[in-house]
Order: sequence, then structure tokens, then C-alpha cells
Amino acid sequence: MRKSLFITVLLTIACGLLWIVFLAATHRSPVLEVGDMVRIEGGEWIDPAVREGKIVVQPFLIDKCEVTNAQFARFRPEHTFPEQREDFPVTGISWEGATAYATWAGKQLPTEIEWLMAAGATSQKDVQRYPWGKEKRFTDLKDAMMCQKVGTYRENYSPAGCYDMEGNVWEWTSDNAVSAPIAASADDSQVAAAKKILKGGWRQEKKSVVPARLGEKMTLASQESLTNVGFRCIRRLQPGHNQ
Repeated sequence: MRKSLFITVLLTIACGLLWIVFLAATHRSPVLEVGDMVRIEGGEWIDPAVREGKIVVQPFLIDKCEVTNAQFARFRPEHTFPEQREDFPVTGISWEGATAYATWAGKQLPTEIEWLMAAGATSQKDVQRYPWGKEKRFTDLKDAMMCQKVGTYRENYSPAGCYDMEGNVWEWTSDNAVSAPIAASADDSQVAAAKKILKGGWRQEKKSVVPARLGEKMTLASQESLTNVGFRCIRRLQPGHNQ
């Protein structure tokens, strides 16, 4: 009887361990490794338009590339996409869907200023340039009409090492596209319905396109989605912490 009880206990423990391994394999976040992100030191963002003339930004990590179809499918298994597009930016996702993914992954969507810092800007006066400088780079319109694999436009990386900060797809930020703050009495539905700021897409010029300058933006309601809109995430850090 003791032997039978001992075997039963061992089988129970083994089943428990297998279940833990299964959960870890199927529900872990796909992009929590620091190696897939780059560190932005933050600091003072100089902007004469704000009350004190500057905004203090805490250090943060940001995804090197836009979130891909394969990564998003780990969060939402019903997400489908064409074959061989696992490493393409996930698109057709609303701001609400992007926020849900970020929360699941232990991250956040960047503010517009955090996005700008990751793209190489240090103050409001930098927003007329591109991540690589002042040179305007043209891309064939046909190629730009469809998003490309993340990191395709390798010459467009930012000084921090982020790819596709300009070009490929527009990216959601957490900021509302209004200058005035939402009233404290506004309910959740009003906040969610506000238009959000997107950064980093293409701007058409005749039969070609150019990446949008750092200061350019697009706005879209949080519940809407487009085939040229994706996102990347950040993880905010405490000063002195590496991760």
C-alpha cells in the first residue's frame, strides 16, 4: 500500500511539473528579452511650448523593431497572416489591441516624446530632421504600398539602433491627439474614443514616397485600424536600473 501511495505521489508531482512547463512554453511573453530592445537614457526634452520649457523623461527600453505577426500571434492565437510573413509588422490592429498586447508583454506604448527620443531627437528643434540626419531618401511607391519585413530599411535606423522608426508602417503612441487635457470627469469611453498620435510612416510625393520627418504625425481613433499601422513597445525603467 505504501508503495502504491509513493507511486501516486510521484505521478502527481510529475504531472504538475509537466503542466508548469506547458504553461511556460505556451503563455510566455515573446519579446521580454532585453536583447530585443535598446536602452534610451531619457533626460530633459526641451520644448518652449510647455509650461516649464522642458519635460523630464525617465530612461526606458524600446523594441528595436516593430511588433511582428509571429509575436502578436503568441498573444492572440486567432491572429492570422499570410505565409512567410511571420517577421512582418503586425498591422490592422487598433490602439486598444496594441495596448492590450503591450500590457500582456509587461510593456507600454511609448509617448510621442519617448518615440522621438528613440528616433534620435533631443528637443523640439530636432523634429524637422530624420533619424539619420537631414538627407531626404526616396523609396519607390510600389514597394512602399505594402509593408516590408521588419528591419528591411536598414539604412533608416536611428542613432539608438532602432529600425524603421521612419518608413514601413505608422506606429501607435499612447498620446491623445489633443492639446487640451481630457476633463477629469470624462469616463473611460470618452478617453478610449480620443484620437491617438501615430509616428514614423511614409509620406507620398508624386510617384515616390519619403519617410515622414520626426515632427510629422498622423491621428486615428483608438478603436480604428489600418493596414499601414502597427506599433512597437517600451518598458520604462527606474534611474540606475538596467532592466
